[in-house]
Amino acid sequence: MDDNSTQDFLISLDDFDPGERLDKLNLLAGEDEAKQLQRDEWLFLIALYVIDETIREKLPNRYFFYIFGDASVFMLLAMSGFPHIEGRYGHKLAVLLGAAHLLYRFNAAKKFALPNEKTKQLRLNSWARAYIKEQSILESMSAEVEKMRSVFLACFEENEATYRQLGKLLLSDITEESAQEILGLNEGLQIKLLS
Repeated sequence: MDDNSTQDFLISLDDFDPGERLDKLNLLAGEDEAKQLQRDEWLFLIALYVIDETIREKLPNRYFFYIFGDASVFMLLAMSGFPHIEGRYGHKLAVLLGAAHLLYRFNAAKKFALPNEKTKQLRLNSWARAYIKEQSILESMSAEVEKMRSVFLACFEENEATYRQLGKLLLSDITEESAQEILGLNEGLQIKLLS
């Protein structure tokens, strides 16, 4: 595509809902790769869903926390038997899902004073939740959902005190001191959280 047709394509995406937008973006890769992309995007969404649902079930406040970095999602996927979703390919999936507006995914808030300002924070949005339901992803991929749920539940239970402390800190005013404490707590977790 030349610059004008690329811009026209990107502008045309504005006329579609997030699920349709994702289909259009996937087709840029070709029909065969689009099918693989869709399956792996669904795995990525399931990972976010499982983390979110487990945290909301286990912590007292029912808050929608952000996941600290794509690497946290890749970690859950790898521990659940999907190690191919990492690195450049995993990044591609995250960018496509973000471009489709199925995720909130942006550079981590300045208040956390992260050493790498390119680190993202991400979570499902309401469109993603509707998309997961409309596509019956949880039902059609129930084995994958249960595997990820089991893996993350074990991670949570092993680090429950840390997650509880982190949850409290993330829901209070973030100061320079608490930002450092949040960073320190997250260093001990494989699947990290922000607010």
